[in-house]
Amino acid sequence: MSVRRGVRPLALVTLLAALMAVAVVTQSASAVSVDTVTGGQSKLFVPLKVVQQLNKDRIISSPNGGAYITFVSNEGPAVVFPISDGLVESATMLGTVNHPGGLTIQKVDQNFQVTKELVATNFKIVNGTTLVGNVLNLVPAPQGDLINTSHSKDPSTGVITTDSEQPAYTASSSSA
Repeated sequence: MSVRRGVRPLALVTLLAALMAVAVVTQSASAVSVDTVTGGQSKLFVPLKVVQQLNKDRIISSPNGGAYITFVSNEGPAVVFPISDGLVESATMLGTVNHPGGLTIQKVDQNFQVTKELVATNFKIVNGTTLVGNVLNLVPAPQGDLINTSHSKDPSTGVITTDSEQPAYTASSSSA
């Protein structure tokens, strides 16, 4: 009988330890901040040297699907993509930021007749490091790598701001 009493408290201690481990895991999982992206915009800045080289190579790029071109005097030309929605983990930016717009890239001959065309739509920023677009409205294809990305979240407004270098990229989005 004394052996059975020794086993019961050991089983109880094991059960309590397991419940405490589950409680700790649950607390650390709830510490992850997943944000629903509700709007904002992304800007892809293009250095003037790149624009000049594209012109020499007879490559024309134009925004589509709600994207547009702007020029900021201290940063140069930029393509602006409105943000439609998304879901990201705010500490790591793992997730996706969706844009309805994209880019149409055309190669023209000396008479400015289009010889080749690539239409990329529905741009997405995936995991804070890659710009992806749908090609032929079917295939998600990488459009560019975002280098040295950093981000911050304003706790009072919920706005997440992301910055990157080469290609220069900034995005601001509101989250719920």
